[in-house]
Order: sequence, then structure tokens, then C-alpha cells
Amino acid sequence: SQPGWYLPRTPEIRQIVPQNTIVSDLILTVEPRRQFAAQELRAGRIPLWNPYNFAGSPTADLYSPFDLIYYAFPTPFLLAWLQLLKSLVAALGAYVFFRRVLSANFWPAAIGGVCYPHTGFFILWQGYTLSASIAFLPWILLATDRTVRNPRGWGGPALALLVGTVFSAEVGTTGQMLVTAGIYALWCVFDEHGWPTPVRSATRSLAVAAAAKDS
Repeated sequence: SQPGWYLPRTPEIRQIVPQNTIVSDLILTVEPRRQFAAQELRAGRIPLWNPYNFAGSPTADLYSPFDLIYYAFPTPFLLAWLQLLKSLVAALGAYVFFRRVLSANFWPAAIGGVCYPHTGFFILWQGYTLSASIAFLPWILLATDRTVRNPRGWGGPALALLVGTVFSAEVGTTGQMLVTAGIYALWCVFDEHGWPTPVRSATRSLAVAAAAKDS
């Protein structure tokens, strides 16, 4: 409804005053793509290509668990609840990571878990797909820790599943999260096996972690 945009400047449109142009991408880009994917899925088609975005573009980053819930119930009223669910996933992941990996007591872990989804990144990218993927970062670090310390345990399959989840949510941040998990995996190797690290033990642990991330 802004001047020079899509809608004709009728008397009704002129009365509309934009409240926050900073988040205009949520209205002009994110929501139309989300609605298009919901319509295609409900029609029995997999929306791998969006012909309405520029000259057409792939839709590889619209399949996070949060988006799938929206596709089942495509209403804007659900967006606030999805943001709450996203925050709960992030907070619970941070809490479990602090408790299981860092061995923090209950209250420090709980406070850290509550603070994580309130950091600047989540506030800045609220409603965008970037925050949907970064919500799983504590879970990825937890799975990386378990994979390196116990290559034959559940960490490897869990890490592969989590990487696929964040890749389907947002392609742009997945690479940065994998770099972070890779650096953390190196630290876990040194912490688990000491220095100098036995080559065989380090190779086995890092090979399983790399295979899980590449899968």
C-alpha cells in the first residue's frame, strides 16, 4: 500500500500508514512464498520451483518443521505460535547442551536456555527462515559432541537428521553452522583424546562427524 508499489492509490489505500518498513520483506517476500508452497502442497504438488519469484526460482528452503506446520494450517494467526515454538526449540536445545555437554547446574543452564532465543540474531531475524535454522544450532553442537566422543552411538544419525533439517529451512546459514560444528568437533577431539591426539582415534571420530554432515 506504499506509494509506487503494487496497489492502486485509492482513497482507502491512501489512509493506510506503514508502521514498520524494516520488516517489509516478511510481507513482500516470505509470506507470498510460504502461501505458494502451502497451495501447491495442498494441491498434491511438491513446490520445487516458484514461477512468481523474479523469472522463477527454486524453493529449497521452505521445508523446515515450522513451515510444514504452516502448510497444514495456512493462516497468518499461526505465525505467532510458530515463533513461540521456534523459541522453545532453541531454548530447550541450549538448556540440554549446557547441562549435558558443559555440565552446568540447573539454574545456569535454564537461564542460558531462556537467553538464547532472546539474543540479537533471533530478534533481528524474527519471522525469517534464518532464525528457523539457527534454532537447531545447540542441537547440532550436542549431536556433534556425541558423535566425536562416541562414533558408534546415536550422535551420527542425529547429526545427519539435524543437518538435513536446517538445510531444508535455510540454505544460507547452513554453511556457517557446519563451519561452527566443524570447529567444535576439532575441539572435542582434543578434549576427548588429549594432545598429541592419536591419529586413529581422531580420524574415526572426525570421519563419522563429516559423513553425518555431508549426508
